[in-house]
Amino acid sequence: MPHKLMICAVPKTGTTTWHRTLWTMRRKREGLDAPQSLYNHKISVFNQAMVMKLNSREGGILMRHTTGDDNFYTDPPADASFRILLTRHPFARLISGWNQKFMVKSNYWAYLFKTFKRLLDYKRDVDTDYVMSFRDFSRYIIDNALSGQIDFHFIPATMLCKPCYYDFTYIVKAESVAIDEPWFLNRLNLTDVYAGRKGVPPGGSVVNGDLVENIKKYMKTLSPKLIKALYWTYKDDFEYFGYTFNFDTLEAGGFE
Repeated sequence: MPHKLMICAVPKTGTTTWHRTLWTMRRKREGLDAPQSLYNHKISVFNQAMVMKLNSREGGILMRHTTGDDNFYTDPPADASFRILLTRHPFARLISGWNQKFMVKSNYWAYLFKTFKRLLDYKRDVDTDYVMSFRDFSRYIIDNALSGQIDFHFIPATMLCKPCYYDFTYIVKAESVAIDEPWFLNRLNLTDVYAGRKGVPPGGSVVNGDLVENIKKYMKTLSPKLIKALYWTYKDDFEYFGYTFNFDTLEAGGFE
């Protein structure tokens, strides 16, 4: 509230960095250091619960549009609030989430199979590295994501953040965050609280290195029919945030 900042933290879009930044802001306001070694997942859960503690007046302040609060070239008005929606290319987000949650060495997949029991009905392929193949999981997504029968890591961003309902000031894309994030923190006069990006180095993620080629690599494992159905599942995310996908070349775009 002190900075009138609201973030819709879509999973698998670089949200950990923003969680760390909010925590750092609180620590500095309390006169405490913020060594990143103290940061843990419980802090992210606390951040997400903060909105539940707002009263209607505070919520109104966060949601109020002020003329000029989205102007890139002038200082923000004194009463401006800042509403950010974090996003990422839908296929990159899906691939990254599947890779992290269904690796054999991950323990998250056990929770998924226990919570969403129909997942087992879609398991056909044998994959020594993953408990469920990307193709099998894509089939499940197509049939169940829009009805909400899937973990929130895979729900379309437009369903989580409802951009037609909330008046977001900025969209921050994961692909250009190295430029966008410092600019935004400077706009809020928060340059002294930047917690640094956690992230992974190029090549450290299945889609991090050569983004276009790595998305193509995984989409090649799907039939054209499956690809189009998967695109339709995340259609609003593509259209609202300017992401693209060529069904002939399998090339992803819209990262700027």
